[in-house]
Amino acid sequence: MQEKPLKLAGNNVVPLTSKTTVDRLKELLELAENGEIKGMLVAGFRSNGEVITGWSNINFAETATLIGHLNVDLMKRFIDANYITPE
Repeated sequence: MQEKPLKLAGNNVVPLTSKTTVDRLKELLELAENGEIKGMLVAGFRSNGEVITGWSNINFAETATLIGHLNVDLMKRFIDANYITPE
């Protein structure tokens, strides 16, 4: 299924899905090297089950904004998978 960008607060949200972790990181690295990503928030699972988190070049408000975008993306995934239905 091709994911469509969501529109939220004037920003385009493009879910990062359907690629391997390495492929996605390479794509993000290329965007950052081209100056298309100015800052980011990251979270991931290590192979041993530990969670790794971090951020780069973002302030508190930008951090909260990115977390909000992730929450909206998660809710959309729940709705698309019919886990929850909108009222």
